[in-house]
Amino acid sequence: MLTVDAFPDRDFTGTVAAILPKALIQQNVVYYDAVVELDPSDGLLRPDMTASVRILVGERQGVLVVPNSAVKREEAERVVYVLDEGRVVAEGRHRELLRSSPVYREIYDSQLGGGPAGSKGGSGGTNHGL
Repeated sequence: MLTVDAFPDRDFTGTVAAILPKALIQQNVVYYDAVVELDPSDGLLRPDMTASVRILVGERQGVLVVPNSAVKREEAERVVYVLDEGRVVAEGRHRELLRSSPVYREIYDSQLGGGPAGSKGGSGGTNHGL
């Protein structure tokens, strides 16, 4: 999805046709120019207009969303740190945390619809890579 300043209340869609190899680094963030082929837009947009683009690279249902900042590697394993009001209240892998951390269980249930282990949204033995 992309937006342009000239039409702030309208979203446009398209497909990334190319990502240019030259990077621009600003405030320690790396940016790349991309060429987006737009879906028909009633001729509202002009060539070389600048746009803000959000690129969807994949979508999954039934997975737990954990911020990267909450996951750390320890001895080749990924460990999740669970915070409650800014304090670490638990740490471990997904299955361990489902059993031992009420805060983690609450987050998991709220995102995936809850339910007992083995039902839709429960722990059910699925390895979420954590």
